[in-house]
Amino acid sequence: MFSTGDHLPSISYISYADNRNDMLMIGKKRFELLSKIAPLSLRVVRIRWNTKQFLAFFGKGQSASGSGVQLTYFILARLNPSMNVTGIHEFESRFGTIDCIIDYNRDETLDYFKITHGKKSDEYSVTINDTRSNKSITADNALLQYKLNDRFIIMNNTFSYHIGPKKDPKQRDPYAYADSVKVKNKR
Repeated sequence: MFSTGDHLPSISYISYADNRNDMLMIGKKRFELLSKIAPLSLRVVRIRWNTKQFLAFFGKGQSASGSGVQLTYFILARLNPSMNVTGIHEFESRFGTIDCIIDYNRDETLDYFKITHGKKSDEYSVTINDTRSNKSITADNALLQYKLNDRFIIMNNTFSYHIGPKKDPKQRDPYAYADSVKVKNKR
């Protein structure tokens, strides 16, 4: 059980060693999860974006080994103004971090960079997907080739939408800002 200390709901992650789905309890709501996250790898971050707030949970698979440790599972929980969860969305990305979550196309919904294996063992494909549907939001993608020491070469890049400094000061920033949540182990 976790207590954040700043009026966020209490959080419990229930992990099962057998085939039962793990459970996430946020406040009084219980969510059955599709993926099993190793509890010791689980991180919780609060995202403030425009007028919306989320709790983002991310971690490695429960039985990950070898290249499986490259895969990050995400759970994005939307919070209403009373800090109650209104729903969750699960997604995954290879080499994923909290920095994968942005509003790429500035449509006021959060998207994420999804990295998957390419056709060859040393290639990876990058797409931008909607956090709610897990579907690509654009036909654009990038193909990366892995080199030694965690370096990649961009083999192909068709992303046509530039993410960078805003040209118009009224334009919304595509990045969601994440705050680390101070977590205390509550017994």
